[in-house]
Amino acid sequence: MAHLPVSRELQRLPQPGTRQSTSTPWYRFVAAFNSSDLPIIAALCLAGLLLMLNFMFRHPDIGALIEQYNMF
Repeated sequence: MAHLPVSRELQRLPQPGTRQSTSTPWYRFVAAFNSSDLPIIAALCLAGLLLMLNFMFRHPDIGALIEQYNMF
């Protein structure tokens, strides 16, 4: 197993007025809505919902048909 070399340099202190960490829940929530993937995911979910509702309203008796097939 290879060991990493020991670094003996001093760590830099954070500058005043800068943030230490942006991984708080609020920043992750905002980052999810600012993501470029959100419109694509929302469009796919909406298309799936509309297709499902269309199928349900066109075939309201599909539940009874499935029940008849399950009796065999």
